[in-house]
Amino acid sequence: MVGYHWPQSYVAHIAKSAGKVHMRKRCHKGGTGDRVPKSLCNAQFDWTTQNRNNNADDDDDDDDEEEEEEEDEETLLKKNLERKILIWHSFVLVLSTLLMIVGFVLLYGFSPYVRNIITTFPGYNNYGHFVNLAYEPKELRFGEMTSTLGVILVVLNVGYILCQLVYLSSLVHRNPFALPLVTLLTGVVLLIEVNMINIYMSPVAALNADATNALQDKLVKSYAIYDTNVFSVTYDIIAIWGRCCGIINQYDFQTMLLKYRHGGVPRVLQVPATCCKETEFISGISAVVDCAVRAENIYTVGCYNMLFDWLMFYCNLYSIVVVIQLLDMAVHILLYKRRVRILILYTSKFKTPIFDSWLSKGNTT
Repeated sequence: MVGYHWPQSYVAHIAKSAGKVHMRKRCHKGGTGDRVPKSLCNAQFDWTTQNRNNNADDDDDDDDEEEEEEEDEETLLKKNLERKILIWHSFVLVLSTLLMIVGFVLLYGFSPYVRNIITTFPGYNNYGHFVNLAYEPKELRFGEMTSTLGVILVVLNVGYILCQLVYLSSLVHRNPFALPLVTLLTGVVLLIEVNMINIYMSPVAALNADATNALQDKLVKSYAIYDTNVFSVTYDIIAIWGRCCGIINQYDFQTMLLKYRHGGVPRVLQVPATCCKETEFISGISAVVDCAVRAENIYTVGCYNMLFDWLMFYCNLYSIVVVIQLLDMAVHILLYKRRVRILILYTSKFKTPIFDSWLSKGNTT
């Protein structure tokens, strides 16, 4: 076998078909001494080296593909998260805008609303015999509940809208201070909101007791039937709209002298004509006078209590909005916590180029 040249095709065939471990052992023992020529060992070595290099290249390609897949999946998750957050904040923004509009309605639309309601009553024309509607004030001020609640809704929801706009704009300019600022302002607005509602809309609050006493004093001093002063006209319109009598109840008129001239004859009334139920006005003026003289078939709910209960109904609905805003603040806190966690990981000893690219793209939202 000495001096014999093996064919290259046979050498390649043997190199490919021989087991790696077995061939390596036989070549290690001496090659030609063990009936394996040196050329065959070299061919096997070259094939093994090339195969290892190819496998290494394949592993690198697989790693690159896995990294690209991870980045694509990461980008997709981030886009989905941003889309959901955008939809959520847009919903809260629309809700806050609607509440701000409700606040403006309480401030400037309450009086037109009441006027439109009472004009639809069947006996509306007969009310004009007992209420001087020609002196109806432009703004119906019966206490400060409607105006105060309107101001609260406008101011707080303007602040909340600004918070939402700051966050939504941060998706564009990527200001790192936008999220903590929005989180702080949202918490402040919510704290003020809850406190203001509890203070002004609590039935046992000192402010409500003071308002009730002030209205009762004004009723005794200023009210008169078919008078032109603002309080008398305002009270009568509120009483017609709210189907109520007095401030607390019908007994607020016990110490008052109420007179009305009917058919040229002066009559002393126990309660104003507007305390009589709507059916009396439908029956006619005489029926209304008899009702007011005898204090029969009248409303017994006070006008302040009626207005308070009317506002409380919507305040209870408003509590649902407060819960939604609390959830919104929780979303801000979770997003801020996520950003802090990413920044801590970025600045730690495990900082990698992946986090460099992550943060450079503004992925801390």
